[in-house]
Amino acid sequence: MGLNNQQVEQIRVAGLLHDVGTLSIPSDLINKVGQLTDGERELMNQHSVLGAQLLRPIRALRDICEILENHHERWDGTGYPRGLKANRYL
Repeated sequence: MGLNNQQVEQIRVAGLLHDVGTLSIPSDLINKVGQLTDGERELMNQHSVLGAQLLRPIRALRDICEILENHHERWDGTGYPRGLKANRYL
């Protein structure tokens, strides 16, 4: 893919921490049995942004925050939290 060692390491660390934002979601919502309401789903879909906010103050992790924020985005724009589309990062 043409990535350098630093980029590979950032992706590896982001993979380990990708759901850290769920720590900001109430545990009763995380453990809810059954379907989520629209509002609950909206809050759950913010876990990637919340995770980046939690880690951004840590200088050593600051560079992976954009990866964390966008790990549920999809090429076709149907991802979340922002619905980014196509070659935004190319």
